[in-house]
Amino acid sequence: MTNTYRRVLLDSISTEEIRDTIQSTRATVHAMRSTWSPEMALALDARLELRYAFLRAIELSELRSNPEPLKTPWLQMKAILENIKKTHGLGVAVPACFSPKLQRQLASTMPPRPIVELSFDEGSARWQRLFEDGMEINDVLKYGDPQTLLVSSKLRGWPSQHGC
Repeated sequence: MTNTYRRVLLDSISTEEIRDTIQSTRATVHAMRSTWSPEMALALDARLELRYAFLRAIELSELRSNPEPLKTPWLQMKAILENIKKTHGLGVAVPACFSPKLQRQLASTMPPRPIVELSFDEGSARWQRLFEDGMEINDVLKYGDPQTLLVSSKLRGWPSQHGC
């Protein structure tokens, strides 16, 4: 999407730097556990862990060698999401941090699209579905011919563009 709308976001920062920053921040959270409630430390750590696992899933997707190891981050994210759901009540909404003007600039202006606001339950359900799809899509690497892939996609209920 960023390339489509000519938005370059953090292009000069490597994924290794991002991984290191996430791990450093997790270490800081662990070090400060005694000053926070255990639930708050768990909440912060789970959110950082989810970001780390998501980044790892994207990095591994480039390998495309053996589908089983590629599923590991997706399985981890599914489990981490449960901890995030448990600690959701600790968060406080800060509407002032959201800018409708910036959101409209990031979205396509042709045609103007309404800003979608999801509830936490709707958002977490979409993340859950993304994690499940991420696990399943790696199974595509197991199939050697188009016919096997077509049969598998029908069994899994994946949509078909051509009505096959």
